[in-house]
Amino acid sequence: MIKLGGVSEPSQRDNIYKTIACKAAIKAGRSSGLRELESLTAKVMSGEVSFCPHGRPVAFEITRSTLDKGFGRI
Repeated sequence: MIKLGGVSEPSQRDNIYKTIACKAAIKAGRSSGLRELESLTAKVMSGEVSFCPHGRPVAFEITRSTLDKGFGRI
């Protein structure tokens, strides 16, 4: 769809994608209602949402081994 609008350069597309992601992101200082937060949490826990609008992971697994290494228990 972006290509049909005349944007063909990868850097231009990346800038458009970043702008779209920022517009969809929850901004600092914005209040979220309990229902919104519960819905988002359910989506993350079910695996429906894995990344934030900017492409960063929203959850990851930390193993016991990783924790032990982090606290110098090995």
